[in-house]
Amino acid sequence: MSTLKDHLGQKRRFVENSWSAKASSRITAHRGAGRSVHRIKVDENAGYILTTSYVGGLTVTDLKTSQNLWTLPDSHVRPYAHCEYGAGFVIFDYIDGSKEVWRRVDDFRDEEPPVIRESLPTQRQWRVSATAERKYATASTKRGHFRPWASLHPPQITRAFRFSYPILGAAAWDAVYLWDVRTGVLVQTIETIQLGPADDEDDHNLVFLGDINYIEVSEKYVFLCGIHSLRVFSRETGKSVLDFSASRIPIAASHFSISPDRPVVEVEGASLVLQNLNRAVLPSEHPYIIVDEFIAGQLPISYNYFDAN
Repeated sequence: MSTLKDHLGQKRRFVENSWSAKASSRITAHRGAGRSVHRIKVDENAGYILTTSYVGGLTVTDLKTSQNLWTLPDSHVRPYAHCEYGAGFVIFDYIDGSKEVWRRVDDFRDEEPPVIRESLPTQRQWRVSATAERKYATASTKRGHFRPWASLHPPQITRAFRFSYPILGAAAWDAVYLWDVRTGVLVQTIETIQLGPADDEDDHNLVFLGDINYIEVSEKYVFLCGIHSLRVFSRETGKSVLDFSASRIPIAASHFSISPDRPVVEVEGASLVLQNLNRAVLPSEHPYIIVDEFIAGQLPISYNYFDAN
């Protein structure tokens, strides 16, 4: 007799095979957010997509029907706004540099205390929220609707931010700020992030991060991707524990690139195909690179490098 566990296991294997081009798959189009989409966040469990756009505004659309469930206007959400989402919280940056936190309406509880006074939502948030509430007053469900939760104000102008529930991390030029979005409390500041450790061959050759393009936050570490360096900080000590300079390679044993040869579809009905990769072994020593730049970095779902070393 087939059990729920067996069914879920089969579904998981099918999804894995589909993503690896070993099973059938299909591409679907979601047009509810229009053609000016900038940032995308998907909540598969709740069944909706959140998007910002290059003309402004935030839109929540149904994952299956592409129907608009809820929106904020372009007069409130700036063009090219960055958007973070997790655990029912959506976060985007306002034009003044603050970070607005909105929470899914269904998750509000009367007995839950609000955020601290310094992080309470602004009157601007409440006004646009009231307008959205009137606009969608006749909706059959509140699914995909949000309400103001907090307004976070970094001590300095920040360039990049990332949400890993419950922590929002935002990077300024020479500091990182970490908030607990549940309370609005600034729980940690890591300072002096620009100046890295001295080069092993020259104590006077110090590596600067430069403009920060990307930030990742985990329970133990903060990962910063600057144009000149990829640097990891311990949240426990606030100190740098790993540093990769963009001007020194290799930082890996191999280099992979996608082959120009057209891939072959191995499974009928598969929308995804396995790309042919070219692998080159990097030399153990390599001279400095005059011009190079890190653009972004991404944490895998599971990693244990730092705990094992």
